[in-house]
Amino acid sequence: MRVGCELHRAAVIPAGQRGDRCWSANSNGRPLIPLWYLNLLNRLANPMQLILDKDAGDQKRKKSPLQACFDKLSAQLARKRRQQQRFKKDIDELAETSRRLNAEHDRSQLSTLIALADKLTTFSGRKSLSNWHRDELLDWLRELILMRIAPLEPQTAERLRVQYEETIAALAGMTREQAIERVHAQLEEAERQAQQFYEEELADAEELEDFFQDDLFGFDDGPAEPDEADPETADDNPIAGSRETEEFSITDSAWLKGLFRQAAQALHPDREADPEHQRRKLQQMKELLRARKQNDVMSMLAIYGEAIGENDIRIAEAEMHHICKLIEQQIDALEFEQMEYVESHPERAFAHAVLYHSSSKKRARLLQQWRAQLELEAEGNRRLVTDLRNLTVLKEALRDRHDRRLDMFSDLLEDVDIDSW
Repeated sequence: MRVGCELHRAAVIPAGQRGDRCWSANSNGRPLIPLWYLNLLNRLANPMQLILDKDAGDQKRKKSPLQACFDKLSAQLARKRRQQQRFKKDIDELAETSRRLNAEHDRSQLSTLIALADKLTTFSGRKSLSNWHRDELLDWLRELILMRIAPLEPQTAERLRVQYEETIAALAGMTREQAIERVHAQLEEAERQAQQFYEEELADAEELEDFFQDDLFGFDDGPAEPDEADPETADDNPIAGSRETEEFSITDSAWLKGLFRQAAQALHPDREADPEHQRRKLQQMKELLRARKQNDVMSMLAIYGEAIGENDIRIAEAEMHHICKLIEQQIDALEFEQMEYVESHPERAFAHAVLYHSSSKKRARLLQQWRAQLELEAEGNRRLVTDLRNLTVLKEALRDRHDRRLDMFSDLLEDVDIDSW
């Protein structure tokens, strides 16, 4: 498939030459979409052919600003997609490695962890502890019992949990059952208050929306002021000025909607008698719908080319401008998608915060450092179980643990590398 300008031709490089060097040649300065990107997902059944432009010999003619802008954006999008695939693969591998190392580490010192949890539970009943000490102690016990002991010995973890609840209930002069009942009542009251607050906020929002819809003062009578492009970049970027204020969609373009309809008709499974062909077209139809929903214009054009079998798609400049805006939005969406992927699971978040770097050599060094930290932590736990005999030692341990977590958080903030996303 080739995407070029209305009533113009262009020379393209054969499909076998992929990568950053595979660009469409444009001798007349009009917008066109390079085929290397549309063929990125290997969708086209027929390989691209070398098409010679009648003006291809004219090397003096420059690209139009819109063509140059599109070439830059499409290359950036393709590069970002490749980076995202590598990023997800690296994060998943690091998450699995860290999970395995942490499990082996906890298994090797399980008796130490249980002994430490027992001692911390006993000290939690001391009346002289401040609220800060109790909060820090509870957080420590949750980590030990729920996250580290429970996966290896669930019965022991349950015993420790009940023991802690009985200790805290006795401190308040109640039985464990009475304490649990009070906690449930407090949670129900908190949920009731939260629901009441939500309903009040919702009512205020609806009232504000009605106010603006009524347009009591006629603010919407005049025409909207156009966005002003940055004078320093307007000449270089022909689509500058509206990226932050206007949301673009595939359905905004009649031309793109027409291509979508043609592709949807060609991919309708009922038109195929062969069950295998029906399944293939059904899958392509799902991908086409996904591309429209996510405003993935490049994937939609690729699916269209395969479904229709056209090797030459021509685009007017207005449509090329719209496609450029859609690509900009896709690039921004990929940034958020990458962050959401990291935050979708605690093990991924840990791997990214502690072990990830864009350089494989630095990742290996970070992994070595983490192994060393695990050994230091095991040695510290063994020493603490022996030394933990009074509240003075406990308070020092709680302060050290609190400070270490703050230091780790500060180091993570200082080491944040935007390029690593």
